[in-house]
Amino acid sequence: ADFANQVKEKTHSLNATLILDAIGGEQSSTLIESAPNGSTLMVYAMLSEKPCIINPRLILQEKKKVEGFYLAHWTSNKKIWQMLSYTKKVQSLVSKELKSTVQKKFSLEEINEAIDLYKSNMSKGKVLILPN
Repeated sequence: ADFANQVKEKTHSLNATLILDAIGGEQSSTLIESAPNGSTLMVYAMLSEKPCIINPRLILQEKKKVEGFYLAHWTSNKKIWQMLSYTKKVQSLVSKELKSTVQKKFSLEEINEAIDLYKSNMSKGKVLILPN
């Protein structure tokens, strides 16, 4: 519930109407329910390996949309020079703006502690589980 409230507060204060979802499953429902009216949920992965379940009321009454993005489809109609240009832009952003915050690193033996930490504060940053 805390995560849903955080998403709602942030999306509404920024009027963020494009929500990117790599998790799927229950997470998709939480994200689209928390977003402002007229928002679009862009699903681009399914890390939970569970189907997205979306309440149709959100689509019908709140004008929300669910779309999919698959990189292979997007790149299929691009020319090589366009792809090189996009690659250069992304590499520039990665070094400057697209940083991931790592909350904490765990060994494989500490996986339960890692999951508990992540569940307690999903928006604080990534929790990494490293091989021995």
